[in-house]
Amino acid sequence: MRITASGFGQNWPYHIENPLRLPIYADSKGDAKFTNECKLPFKYAGVTYQGCTTRDNDKPWCYTQVDSNGNGVKGEWGNCAPSGATIPTGQVGVVSENMASLTTGNRHLINKSGSNYGLLDIDWTKRTIKMSIETSDEEAVSTIINF
Repeated sequence: MRITASGFGQNWPYHIENPLRLPIYADSKGDAKFTNECKLPFKYAGVTYQGCTTRDNDKPWCYTQVDSNGNGVKGEWGNCAPSGATIPTGQVGVVSENMASLTTGNRHLINKSGSNYGLLDIDWTKRTIKMSIETSDEEAVSTIINF
């Protein structure tokens, strides 16, 4: 069963923050076990990040602990789960190579108005729900949840 919601053709003159977003998971400093939730937003080197960054690292990463001011706690970081990675709720589906151009720059999908639509794909046999953001050209990002 598929359910689609679309923002195509809508023009919003402002950005709407969405507090009900799926978590992004990270490993613990490169161990490839993506069990730590990214603490977003976080501050690193004076910049606030709403999602994973590649600044000073060859892979997207995030802090897994922040202080009361949102600053990342030194040493408490991990690489963000890539496409296909197992996470506590199921697995990561797809993470587009073009993520920065499809959204305001993060995997929390604070999307550019009118740039995409959401899709729920429920597989009753496999007992999974795939939640994805699609563009007219590709599946931009998805998460597969086991139920």
